[in-house]
Amino acid sequence: MKHTFNCFYDLTDTQELDKIWKDKDTLFIFDTNVLLSLYSFQSESRKDFLKVLSSIQDRIWIPFHVGLEFQKNRLTVIKNRRSTFNDLNKDIDKLSDTLNFDKKPFTTLQNKFSLKKNYLSIFNKLDESLKNIDKSFVNLESELKKHLKELKDEVNNTDKEKIFVNSNDFIREEIDNLFPAERVGKNIFDTVEKLNALYKEGNDRYKNKIPPGYEDEVKGDEEFYFDGLGYKNKFGDLMIFKQIIEYSKEKLVKNVIFISEDIKRDWRQVEDQGGEKILGARIELKRELYKEAGVENFLIYQIEDFVKKTNEYLNIKIEDQTLKSIKLSLEEDKHQRAIESFDHSSKFLAKAKAKLNKLYDSENFHVKTVLDNPQLHHLYDDEYIKTIREAQKLHSPYEDEYLKAMQEA
Repeated sequence: MKHTFNCFYDLTDTQELDKIWKDKDTLFIFDTNVLLSLYSFQSESRKDFLKVLSSIQDRIWIPFHVGLEFQKNRLTVIKNRRSTFNDLNKDIDKLSDTLNFDKKPFTTLQNKFSLKKNYLSIFNKLDESLKNIDKSFVNLESELKKHLKELKDEVNNTDKEKIFVNSNDFIREEIDNLFPAERVGKNIFDTVEKLNALYKEGNDRYKNKIPPGYEDEVKGDEEFYFDGLGYKNKFGDLMIFKQIIEYSKEKLVKNVIFISEDIKRDWRQVEDQGGEKILGARIELKRELYKEAGVENFLIYQIEDFVKKTNEYLNIKIEDQTLKSIKLSLEEDKHQRAIESFDHSSKFLAKAKAKLNKLYDSENFHVKTVLDNPQLHHLYDDEYIKTIREAQKLHSPYEDEYLKAMQEA
């Protein structure tokens, strides 16, 4: 039975995984978010990660669309990183203003008692107290400035590899060296006709919640142009998956290990058992890849797990400190992606609401009545029905991801 329904089985046996990691017919494929994550890694951690990739360099590959997304989003990631450090330095500077000793209440009280000669002892005690407090605050301010300087020095040390949008991007150069032309897939969607066919298939898949990519539908009609072709962002994951299938079929790939920080339910099997448990690749993805390309095993890992397993099976000798540093960097990236995803969701909702209000006066029209009674649908045009269904998506799956990231932060 296992042979017939192999897509329902996840590999967990260490010996089997060891064999797959060492198999010459295993292909390690990297998602866009993995390449972009290198900009948040500390220098030593990045060197160790690139060391891992170098150990399997003849078996690594990226789809064309991953390379395209990386080139398109690289500058945005660099700008965000610069903003993070600039904001951090500004916040540290603001801390120097947190200790401000207000002498006015003391001097007012002093003046009050100075007018009454029989309270001279109180006046003198107030004067002594004020001088002592003032001295304490001077010492405290000096100590604060000392610690804030140390903090800024640490920030600058962490940001010693300053990359600006107009400076030499040595991280991209390292990626270029690892992924020469033969390690980058060809564009199998290089005509308008091919893209339109993909978009049609994508819309049909998304309606039926067929992975991958349907959770990116909140990106709406956002697109970018390259080589005169319009690439819709919501179909990016689907393009990547289709390119993986075609390359695996062409090169007779036996095992595919996909490294990605994307843990949404349109890529990963997620079960609720005392909290969310993120398992392997979706059954539908494995079935499609096995059936279309003849692949025997399809595994998905996040960066941290990939580094741990490669270190274990191929004896790369990566330090524990590197793994901890990578984990912290990825948490920062996750926080940023959650904010961006929530922004996509908010824009989608605002657009749907605006479209709905333009088509009909929503205050006087009972939308729920129409949706709950299909027999009334023929009274209204298809565009209206589609729009109010979109407007119902008030709770995007990204909102949970965003709120969770905020709590962890």
